[in-house]
Formats: sequence, C-alpha cells, structure tokens
Amino acid sequence: MIRPARLLALLLALLLALASPAAAWANATDGTAPAAETAAADAPAGAVVELLRLRVPERQRQAWQKAEQLVWEPWLRQQPGFLSREILWDPDHAEALVLIHWASLADWRSIPEASIERQQRRYERLAGVGRGGFPVLESRTLEPGAA
Repeated sequence: MIRPARLLALLLALLLALASPAAAWANATDGTAPAAETAAADAPAGAVVELLRLRVPERQRQAWQKAEQLVWEPWLRQQPGFLSREILWDPDHAEALVLIHWASLADWRSIPEASIERQQRRYERLAGVGRGGFPVLESRTLEPGAA
C-alpha cells in the first residue's frame, strides 16, 4: 500500500511532469519527495485541501484545460483563504484530479453559492460542455499532514 505522503509526492511529480519532464522525473524517483513534504510543513494550521476528481474525455482535454485556466484560476485567486491549486491528469482513465488548497475550511465554505454557480456557467460555456460540465467522480476534503 502506498503511504499518503508518497502518493501526494507522486501526484505532485505528475504535475511537474506536465510543466518540466526532467524535474518531475528527478522528484518522482529520488524518494525524498521534497515538494510534498514542504507543502505539508508550510500549510497553515487548520488548512484544508479540496479534492475533485473529474471525468474528462481525451477529445475535450484541451477545452477543459483552457476553461480551468481562464475561468477558475483567476476567480480562485480572488477568494479569501485561497492558497494554491494543482491540476493533475490521468491519461489511462481520462480523469483529472484538482487539488485546491485553502487556509481554512471556513474560508472555502464562505464563498457564496451564487458566485460559484456563475463561474460554473462561464466554465461550461468556455469548455463547450452542457450543464453540469465534466462529471465529478469524487469530491472530498483533506487535511495536509505528514505520513
């Protein structure tokens, strides 16, 4: 069984692979997982991670990535308590994993539902998908921590 810290390290390495294959390979294979350990150590007390796993058909991947970048990323940066976001792609299952880091659960939950719905509609229009967007396969709240 893979330890949670190691799993997080592998997920972070995958994200790095999308940006820099050489750096990601080094982080994924050296066993030290510095990015994951630093992220957990630097997380403020009470921080949470919103996990979303989405079904994104390969033929819609580029539209999905563009919509994520142009709609959700700028909006999230404006939200109180938003710390960072990671987007990972699983090509074997045509799934995306989105990890959104919040300073607290209260910050995340304080966002008005109407604001989220407006962004969702913009996201769906830009991605060219129907109401509901890409199916959410999983949604969880995680706490950063060491293994």
